Formats: sequence, C-alpha cells, structure tokens
Amino acid sequence: LGTLWPVDDRKLPELMADFHRSLLHGDSAAEALRKAQRAYLKKNPGACCDWASLELIGDLPAEPSTVH
Repeated sequence: LGTLWPVDDRKLPELMADFHRSLLHGDSAAEALRKAQRAYLKKNPGACCDWASLELIGDLPAEPSTVH
C-alpha cells in the first residue's frame, strides 16, 4: 500500500486501522482497502484527496498460504 501523492500521516490513522482490521478478519488487501476508503469517505465526505491517494500494489490472499 502506497500513496500517489504526499498525504499528512495524521489524517489517515483511522483509515489504516480499518484497513488492518479487515485484513485480520480475512479480507483480501483489495477488499480491506475498499472497505476502509468507503468508511473514511462516509465520515469525511469532503476529504477525497486523503483516501484517494492510496494505491494497492499487488494483493494478499484472504487466507494465508500454508504452502512452504
């Protein structure tokens, strides 16, 4: 997960907590980011430049791999 432009770290802690919480509940990284961005947008309707900067590169499986 990265940003397309500089974002003040103090603006996104709740979004990042939601993202990681979704990962821990088994969502893929893409789904976790989508949920976190939607929740952030709902709480902060005018803050598009914050959540919109996040870009997922690759994805994690919803279940950790057991193959070594």
